[in-house]
This record gives sequence, structure tokens and C-alpha cells, in this order.
Amino acid sequence: MESVRNRIDVKSVTHWERRYGAEAYIAHPNFHKRSIFDENLVAIQLKKLEALMKKPIYAGFCVLDLSKTCMYKFHYKTMPKLISV
Repeated sequence: MESVRNRIDVKSVTHWERRYGAEAYIAHPNFHKRSIFDENLVAIQLKKLEALMKKPIYAGFCVLDLSKTCMYKFHYKTMPKLISV
């Protein structure tokens, strides 16, 4: 299962000022951390403000549970009959 809550945005910035500069991204409330690669290249990590849960997690758990039940039935009911023959 994919964890949508742990996703991040990474912005590569080559300048400090202006609207899309490093200074503006660092001032955002969802700023997490920065990595300086070079004098003119900085990577800014921003956390997601909202997580859209578009995958039904409950349905995924039900499918896993049903498949586990089928495997147990096969292992404990069908396999002993095949081995004893």
C-alpha cells in the first residue's frame, strides 16, 4: 500500500530572490529542509499541505484478508489430500 501522507515536493532553485527563489520557498509554512549542492543550486523540500486519499484502503485490506483465507483453505484442505495420495 502506498502512503500518500509521506509525499514531498522538491524544488530546485538557482537564485535567492524573486518570486520563485529560495527565499520565497523557505518562507512557506510547509518548508521542511534544504540541501545545498553548489553556490548556485539549492534543493528545497516542501511537505504536502493536503493528502488526497483517492485509493480505497479499506477495500485493499479486504482483498488481502480474502486472499489469505483462500490460501489457508488451499493449504489445509487441498494439500493434505494431494500429499496422502
